[in-house]
Amino acid sequence: MMAVGGGELENFNSKSLSRKFLFSLAAVSVLATCANATINGGGCSNGSCNISDSKTDKITVSGTGNTLTIQVSGSVNVNDSEAINFERDSSTTTFKNQGTITSGDKNAVIKIGENGNSGGGATITTFEKILES
Repeated sequence: MMAVGGGELENFNSKSLSRKFLFSLAAVSVLATCANATINGGGCSNGSCNISDSKTDKITVSGTGNTLTIQVSGSVNVNDSEAINFERDSSTTTFKNQGTITSGDKNAVIKIGENGNSGGGATITTFEKILES
């Protein structure tokens, strides 16, 4: 393909344009995924949360591309509901628990993909529990 630019004819490499377009789409996809990542509660407010102290409010994970880490010194202790809720259709890249997670009587400690009676599910790609020796 030929085009006029700056008074000269320039050759456009269609493969180069295709690659640039493909990389642009990939970048938009990654940015969109990160924009959908949300972790709320426990002092968390974005798609990456690192808990290193005691939290007493429920942590809700939604969207895609989340990372939730509870350090050895961290804990999530909730009395009136589940401690952590991975909402239906959420996708968490990493959930790493080195601390303590507890909830009140008759409550699930961690809910994964439950939202009423409407089915669904959640995905956790990497789930780590580090056991101390």
